[in-house]
Amino acid sequence: HEPMLQSSRASLLCVSRQRGPFAQVAWLVDGTPVNSGVWSSSAVQQPDQSFYMSSSLSINSCDWGTHKVYTCRVSVGNHSSETQISKTQCGTV
Repeated sequence: HEPMLQSSRASLLCVSRQRGPFAQVAWLVDGTPVNSGVWSSSAVQQPDQSFYMSSSLSINSCDWGTHKVYTCRVSVGNHSSETQISKTQCGTV
């Protein structure tokens, strides 16, 4: 969960493995959905028939310092899973 700082930006990365290719990824900041700064890859099938995809959220590095909670939520059909990322979980940048 460590962001990569490039000048004044930080990128959070979410990697998902699922059984089907049609996953939806949503990013939330303190529980509020965000669309700006989001990039998601297409799902890529693996030899074990699972699918991997990644999504990133680009944020201002000053926002990272405000101790906001960032959530990556992956949904496939009626099932969803999420991971929360915060500065306190990652340590000093």
